[in-house]
Amino acid sequence: MTGRSRWGFVLLLAAGLRLWSIDFGLDIERVRPDEEFVVGKAQRILATGDLNPHFFHYPSFLMYVDAALLRVAGDSLQPRLLGRLVTVTCGVGTVLLLGVLGARLFSPTVGLLAGLFLAVAYQHVRESHFATTDVPFLFFVTASVTAAAEGRLQSRLSFLRLSALLAGLAASVKYPGVLALAPVLFLFMTHPRLSLRERTRELALGAFLFVAVFAVTSPFVLIDAEGARQSLEELFRETWGDRTLSTWDAFYPLTFSLSHGLGLPLLALGMIGLAAGLRKWSGLLVLFWFATFYVVATLTPTQFARYSLPAVAPLCLAAALFVESLPARKWVKHLLVLTAILPPLLDSIAFDRVLGRKDTRSLATSWIAKNLPPGTPVMVSEGYGAPRIPAGYPGREVGFRLGAVREGERAGFAHLVTHEHPALYRYSRVDESLRERLDSAVLLARFVPFRDGLAPGLYDELDAFYVPYQRPGSVERPGPLVSIWRLNPNRSIRR
Repeated sequence: MTGRSRWGFVLLLAAGLRLWSIDFGLDIERVRPDEEFVVGKAQRILATGDLNPHFFHYPSFLMYVDAALLRVAGDSLQPRLLGRLVTVTCGVGTVLLLGVLGARLFSPTVGLLAGLFLAVAYQHVRESHFATTDVPFLFFVTASVTAAAEGRLQSRLSFLRLSALLAGLAASVKYPGVLALAPVLFLFMTHPRLSLRERTRELALGAFLFVAVFAVTSPFVLIDAEGARQSLEELFRETWGDRTLSTWDAFYPLTFSLSHGLGLPLLALGMIGLAAGLRKWSGLLVLFWFATFYVVATLTPTQFARYSLPAVAPLCLAAALFVESLPARKWVKHLLVLTAILPPLLDSIAFDRVLGRKDTRSLATSWIAKNLPPGTPVMVSEGYGAPRIPAGYPGREVGFRLGAVREGERAGFAHLVTHEHPALYRYSRVDESLRERLDSAVLLARFVPFRDGLAPGLYDELDAFYVPYQRPGSVERPGPLVSIWRLNPNRSIRR
């Protein structure tokens, strides 16, 4: 098999794992948190012509990209599907870029292995299915590091300037993109052929290019300073202030996010590879890249698993470097590669298969449309796990507690949809007071995502996404446990 055919296989594998079940949950409004903040804002920009997103938890570049593509596509693609295809493109592009970087820094074999490892990396495959910022962010970070490395290899300042521009785009997708400048600065400051005067000049130029491209692609972060300030203060309170979703653990990215997102064999190879490459500037670059984003993921008190995604690419590159440099026979290296790729590949396949099955929320919506007469008033517990009430059925969102349900009963609502989940209780639960009320209700239908007799894998408990992060194939289908009730009309309602 030639080098091109091997690369063709790796890219096809990467695309296949990311495109499989890409249409998951398009009938559910908030099936993946944050899609509404990217694609939803893009739709509003397109509909109103107002380029100010009036939302600054994320910068605006990805919103503008989605809005432009939605304008070109018209009604031919569902908006969230188009946004997901942008993510898939960035995901496969990152696999290719990482391969190019590995080949240029080390050898074609390292590049190919790095691309293969990232192609099957479960965490990257998982996040590549959704129209969110994490995978495009990693694409531009990888592009920036690749350009900086090329500048060092060729001693061409134009590549270092390009790297600053790409870092600006990374920051315009997600604010931590400013950290993409760290590997660039490492290469720049250790460049052996630059005088102090040249370094000072290029540092100033690089900073200007970074700020300029950010300002052009996310202009209202600067123009609407008051709106940006309020939004960022809210984000700061959620992350560092009230900490309503926070659980700080210094080793969480290593023991949970990366161990389950890569699999222990690949993670171990990556960590060993980081230590093994310290003798050359190229190995130090990979270590510096990993350490920069790992430390940030560790220090951020709100521990979402996806926050460690920027560390996945350098780990895959380090693992490839270690395998290629190992003084062992070919069959030993092949066995090592197989051992490394099997766990994340099997998790990626299991994840895609689960996404291909109907979500419990979709099943509940279909059941209501088929079994309740049109015009039937239906209450539904609010939150990310809430099924959509079909058109033609008066709907009312209620909380998880009994009081809101009683108010609905007084208003004439006799049917209630609840959703609950043992791990994602922040977003789906039935409080004890309401559970007592349901003892006298009639259970009309129940949709269970779990398999009988098999405990599901661990979930990313801060993220309202109803597929396990560990062992994604341990559930039958996505979604919370959804129940549809007819409340007993003979039971007295306290006023």
